[in-house]
Amino acid sequence: MDSVLNPALEVEPTFFQCLKHRQVWIIWAMSTFSVMIGIITVSVIKTFAFTRPNLNNEKYITEVISISCVFNSLRALWSIFLDHSTYKKVYGSLLILETTLGFTYCFSSKSKYSYAIWIWLNQWCEGGHFTLIPNILNIMYGKYATQIYGCIFSFNSISSLILLFVLRTSMATKYFYLWGLGSCMSCISIVILFTLFKQEKFMVKPNKVEETETAAAEAEEKAEN
Repeated sequence: MDSVLNPALEVEPTFFQCLKHRQVWIIWAMSTFSVMIGIITVSVIKTFAFTRPNLNNEKYITEVISISCVFNSLRALWSIFLDHSTYKKVYGSLLILETTLGFTYCFSSKSKYSYAIWIWLNQWCEGGHFTLIPNILNIMYGKYATQIYGCIFSFNSISSLILLFVLRTSMATKYFYLWGLGSCMSCISIVILFTLFKQEKFMVKPNKVEETETAAAEAEEKAEN
């Protein structure tokens, strides 16, 4: 819940103060871990299906992947949930759902129908990241949210690079282990969410702003001399 602030005691921070705020990088860390399972799923949907006699059907796989794009586009639903609840509850629900999916692919893959549903729900969760993160940044950092999101969007690239490294090991064809790895990463995000994350509007005390401005002025003066 957003904190109630006294305008006389606190003022809006600058962009760089927002970027240095601890919660920005907590959000970045959670996102880096939790988006991993979605990236894993996209990477192995086809190759895994080809190894299973009950799933090895080109038409079936194409239909599953096509419909998964529709579920990914339903990410807006997560934003609607956030309008009626807190980030911890909504993002926490996303994490629990994708963690459960990752740990149970060994069961869902026994049926064409359950495997398809698991894939679609997983893609819905992955899409949710790209709706929830901008929204929580907007709640906490206001007009600087878009700039901050641009800076921390590297979470997606970092997760992809980690997966690229993992796929160069013997785990590349151990699909259930890969999904299990993704679920473990999501578990780390759950721990961070409920121990370190705080949803509150970021503001600073006037004296901190003055100190920042004074330090900048002194740096400019030294540079001129």
